[in-house]
Amino acid sequence: MDKRFLLVLVLALLAVVVAMECTQQTTQTPQKPTKESIKIGFTVSLSGPGAGAGTEQYRAYEVWREWVNSKGGIYIPEYGKKLPVEFVYYDDASEPARAKSLYEKLILEDKVDLLLAPWGTFIHLGIVPVIEKYKIPVVGNTAGVDINKINELGTKYMFFTWPTPQTSALAYTMFVEQFKEDVNKIAILYVQSDFTVANAKWNKKFIEERGIGEVVVFEGYPFGTKDLKGLLLKVKETNPDVVIVHSYPADAMLVTAQMKELNINPKIFMLGVGGQILAFEQKFDDATKEGIIAINNWHPDFYPEAKELYDLYVQKYGHNPPSHALGLAWLSAITLQQAIEKAGSLDPVKIQKVLASETFSTPFGEVKFENQVNTKSLIVLEQWQKGELRPVYVLRGIYPNLEPANLPLADLEYPKPQWPR
Repeated sequence: MDKRFLLVLVLALLAVVVAMECTQQTTQTPQKPTKESIKIGFTVSLSGPGAGAGTEQYRAYEVWREWVNSKGGIYIPEYGKKLPVEFVYYDDASEPARAKSLYEKLILEDKVDLLLAPWGTFIHLGIVPVIEKYKIPVVGNTAGVDINKINELGTKYMFFTWPTPQTSALAYTMFVEQFKEDVNKIAILYVQSDFTVANAKWNKKFIEERGIGEVVVFEGYPFGTKDLKGLLLKVKETNPDVVIVHSYPADAMLVTAQMKELNINPKIFMLGVGGQILAFEQKFDDATKEGIIAINNWHPDFYPEAKELYDLYVQKYGHNPPSHALGLAWLSAITLQQAIEKAGSLDPVKIQKVLASETFSTPFGEVKFENQVNTKSLIVLEQWQKGELRPVYVLRGIYPNLEPANLPLADLEYPKPQWPR
């Protein structure tokens, strides 16, 4: 056989083989990535000073996870299916440094897809360097931070659903202003922590600017204090019409118990964090709690889906007052869920862009972030009435643009009854 013919034949066969391989490569459908769940990590205060509210927050997260998974999970187009939510979490013991270390562990070792928020302003602030470093957004909840502090942090990945301290302080002030003709002396106390100090300073400023009586006591006390009688005796000497305590859980219970013991009976007694949690309800009988006011961001009477989640919580964990830790945890988790759906991806950077630009409609009101803060916050002041927390005053918006929200309210009990003896 002619050598030239053989060479031509071999070359022709090689060409056919190459053509077949090319055709096979171009006609193969790219394989979709495989994934069986969305792994979400967080820390929460299951021990330490924040354990009372932190435990409620953790349980609210669990109810949300089960609620989402009962619907098949969250649909992710890049995987072509709904994916259930899986949790990886740790107890941060109410310690910011521990939380910071654990969030880095969640990202680097546990390889979580996304993150939920811890409990408390000081722990939120503690994890900001981690989430900025790894560019993973967190929809915060139990945290309120001034705009100048947010600017100082330069964060683009921490989003705050709770309003700024100016906003909550203005809400306290506007509530008291309703009784301006009946209020002469006001005492403002606060635990010495970032969030509560800021609230107290703005509260005093607004009261003085609006000419609502005289602030006769304005004093802080250490975080974790075990006795406030010395400070409260000073309050008693002034006989104030209003006592406002910008509190955390442990001191909210302490100041209530010692005000009762010392028989300090203001017309209005307002608490911050702690006055609306299960531990507070269980510590005091109904007559002692009667008329006390605490701050919140929701109530199950406001929206049907909020009541649905609340009822699921009660079925799983038993009775719990509608505390801020529940509402804020659900608000943040549902906002993250909707951001994932709007982004159509688990890519944290894409989700961050959605959070920074979109509006979210939730069972706890609308969410729209500007400068990292929700501009459509609800501020709900609730009063203990016959053993239940009832909403008595609700505002919507962010400082300086606060306005009444058209939501169902209970009649306010004023003045607060005297302590039972």
